[in-house]
Amino acid sequence: MHHVLTESLQRLQNRLMLDERCLGLYLWGSLANNTADEWSDVDVVAVIRDDDYAAVKAEFRAICEEACGRILVWLPEGESAAFVNFAFLFEVEDRLHLYDFSLENLSHLQQSPRLKPEHILYDRSGALAEVTGRATVQAQALQPDELCHQIDIYWVYTYLNGKYYQRRDTYKMLYVQQVIFQTHMNVLHFLYPDAAWHWWARDVHTLPVEQQQELMVYFSAAQATEIAHALEREMDLFSRDARRVCAEWRIPYQAELEKGVRAHLQTMGLWHQ
Repeated sequence: MHHVLTESLQRLQNRLMLDERCLGLYLWGSLANNTADEWSDVDVVAVIRDDDYAAVKAEFRAICEEACGRILVWLPEGESAAFVNFAFLFEVEDRLHLYDFSLENLSHLQQSPRLKPEHILYDRSGALAEVTGRATVQAQALQPDELCHQIDIYWVYTYLNGKYYQRRDTYKMLYVQQVIFQTHMNVLHFLYPDAAWHWWARDVHTLPVEQQQELMVYFSAAQATEIAHALEREMDLFSRDARRVCAEWRIPYQAELEKGVRAHLQTMGLWHQ
């Protein structure tokens, strides 16, 4: 990681350790996984006492500027009453540097942790270690009904390719590609129910390498006829994966729905007999 980020992170840690409102600090992303390189940014979370969260949040840009220098852009993301991520860029040595610095209050950490604090920089009261030590952190409670719902979503949106292909509406076909890829990933989560499934670009690495490569078919086409060709392979992969998931969860697979959608798309001319 660039020395500017390493040094600024140390200054921020020193500053927050002196602030009793901040109960702890932990890393996530490449720094936490020991995969950081010279292009990595900083992904870090500060845990704040519940009663002090609003005050610290209001002061936080100034705290970061004190440690990093003048901030060019300050972007709040995922903001709620108990959590926010600040993505910010600052310039040092003619280069822009990025932080994803999240704030969460203690209750948010304990009740609905977005991330498991495995790489702790400091822990004033032991609260972070307590969450880390739990047997499981429930990222999502998966239910069979939701699995069925996701499979229905996949085939309904795939069906839409028929009219969009007839109209050669490439943008709507690309939109469908986006939805069915994300739905495919949602179904695959049921094969890995203990994994924290938050962002597909990270979640996909939970899968075997061969399966990761297979899923690239969703990103292989940008024109209507190319998308129609890719769709055949996408449906085959989804059918295989969804049937496997249904077997493991002991629920029936919607084979009749799949058959109907395939027949519809054939009729709509996406492929030749």
